[in-house]
Amino acid sequence: MKADDFKMATALVTNDDGIQASGINALVQTVKSIELFDAVYVVAPDQPKSGCSHQATTDRKLLLEAVGDNRFQIGGSPADCVRVAIAQLDIQPDWVFAGINHGANLGCDVYLSGTTAAAREAVMHDINAIALSQYHLSSTQIDWKQAGQWAAMVIQQVLEGSDAFSSSSESGYWNVNFPDPIICGKAEPDICLTGLDTNALPIGYELVGESDGVTALKHAADYHQRKREDGLDVQVCFDGAISVSRVSL
Repeated sequence: MKADDFKMATALVTNDDGIQASGINALVQTVKSIELFDAVYVVAPDQPKSGCSHQATTDRKLLLEAVGDNRFQIGGSPADCVRVAIAQLDIQPDWVFAGINHGANLGCDVYLSGTTAAAREAVMHDINAIALSQYHLSSTQIDWKQAGQWAAMVIQQVLEGSDAFSSSSESGYWNVNFPDPIICGKAEPDICLTGLDTNALPIGYELVGESDGVTALKHAADYHQRKREDGLDVQVCFDGAISVSRVSL
């Protein structure tokens, strides 16, 4: 598929880190820079909603505010953002791009993530979608310019419909995870099609207080020590390559 085929096409960008996050700004710049869309809209939460999964707001008001040209913030979840974009703002996107998330969304993370939930919500409305996330070690500062360049590499290949990234007949979205730059060690990491690793995340809690029979716990498991299988998305990304998975509904 060539760039001319996208004339009059529309893109919607959202995330779960909030509309002020560096990752969504990098993704918007990327989508605009590859010049495959004539309209790019941003509809994102007004504050961080990381880990909210596929929560949809039905029991309270949703505050919607225009904060720039084709740019809106919502007092709700990423799934809300896709829903409101379609039903209230009358945006009819050809593609929804979610991210770039500050942190990985690998394996069973896709069931917890608000970023991947936005992509899933899009697919439910027969809209193509890609979720993009940047894995990093706690000691690594994310280079959002580089993450945007990696996003452009993957998005262009997916949209151009190369053999490796031809859309599956099974309904689903693309889940993309960029490796930690230090582990990767090169400007253009390998791009690998992988399955999702369904091993459970490590579980652990720290006792931080106890009073009147109430115990206070803090999550203390090490995400980087999660169980993983060779060849699946977690290990591929941890080894320094870009993992791309087709996630079905």
